[in-house]
Amino acid sequence: MAQRTISDRDVARVLYTATGVINPVLDVMEGCDVLGVKRLTFTDSADDDSLVGKATDSLRWITDHTGLPGTATWEKWSVEQRTEWWVGRVGRLSTVLVAYPGVFGAISNRLPLQDLLGFAQQAFVICAVQRVHGVHDRHEQTDQLVAVLCDRIVDSRALLSQPAEDSSSASADIAKAVDAARDRTRSLRSAGIVKSVWATVALLRSISDVLSHRPSPKQPWRLLSALPVVGAVADYVGERSALRRASEAAVASLRAPVRV
Repeated sequence: MAQRTISDRDVARVLYTATGVINPVLDVMEGCDVLGVKRLTFTDSADDDSLVGKATDSLRWITDHTGLPGTATWEKWSVEQRTEWWVGRVGRLSTVLVAYPGVFGAISNRLPLQDLLGFAQQAFVICAVQRVHGVHDRHEQTDQLVAVLCDRIVDSRALLSQPAEDSSSASADIAKAVDAARDRTRSLRSAGIVKSVWATVALLRSISDVLSHRPSPKQPWRLLSALPVVGAVADYVGERSALRRASEAAVASLRAPVRV
């Protein structure tokens, strides 16, 4: 199948829309404290020997030691430690989902599913890292995502301020995907996180021809990924390394931004 030509504007439009989905999800993840346990991490251990008191104190201790955003531990951490929490702890868990198709070996390599999931994972983690470094402007986030994940240099603010000139079928499909993503995520609550993540994945499918430009697993992991079952382990190790490289590239560009 011939690859479609996807313009810089279309790539910027998709990833700008993606940041509009990802940031609210991160807001929920960082601010959610349903039981008020995060708030308790800022208090000293209660002098309560009752069963409820001990259980509460244990829950407070465990929550604080996870380093979740909003806990006392998180507030004490440096930017580098917070970055490592997203890349290390969250990355380890999310990579399981990215690598899962590897259980089917070479069959999964013929499908774009892993590139799609890997691209989405890297986009989420990079956005989280950007926020840790104080970057909340969606245009700035978009420009960096395009640079790190698509190997292009764009000025999304300028591109998206101009009317669309491309009437190709690729642009039409992308426009539909953007509209669908916006409709699915107009009201986001804690229970809607999974739906929003899925909306992001569906949105990124519209630029599937550029997903392979992301940092991806290297050898020998790519070779081993063709083996059934073992492929999942190889994919996990390879994707963990790819996520690490993507986040390091993001941090490097945050320290020395490239301007168009």
